[in-house]
Amino acid sequence: MKNRRIVLVVIVLILILLGIALAIKALSSESVVEQNQETMVLAPEPPSNDELMPGLPADATDEQKSAEVYRQIEAAQRVIEQQGVIKPLSGPINDRPEFVSMFEWELMQFAVENQGLSASSAEFTDLVNLLRFNKLLEYWENLSANNQPATAATRQALAAQLLAEFPSWVEAGKLSPQDFEQLEPRLQADLSR
Repeated sequence: MKNRRIVLVVIVLILILLGIALAIKALSSESVVEQNQETMVLAPEPPSNDELMPGLPADATDEQKSAEVYRQIEAAQRVIEQQGVIKPLSGPINDRPEFVSMFEWELMQFAVENQGLSASSAEFTDLVNLLRFNKLLEYWENLSANNQPATAATRQALAAQLLAEFPSWVEAGKLSPQDFEQLEPRLQADLSR
């Protein structure tokens, strides 16, 4: 139940961000980002429903769209659960990693391109890795809440990886020091079991 709430909150936040991006685009005059000599460069178009939710009919209801997004995110989360520890990605990311849903992938690409960056930029790689880190953290939290002995080795491996990565995310300003201070004792406890 907690997973569903988290996923729904993430979906709502993504939809809000998409709405803000679309509103900003609508407010900009003629969507012109820059004029380079005689060539005009237009802001990227937001991903279409076909790109975000392939296979859904064009007249799909909001409920159907939400269900599809939820299905995609659940499928991506199952990849995390099957693989357990997923090391950070490096270099340009040209293909969608399995742990990223199509919906998340298209929105991240749109957000990065809307900032004038390339989807193969270091910033995009950081964004994908931050999503990976948060999904691993959520998985570890779910395993810890259930406290099943069969998951002890997976919890320990995840705790070690999260502890190793957390300081760099705090240093980069992507996560707060308070988050680290709150989670560190729990992660350390999993390592000592």
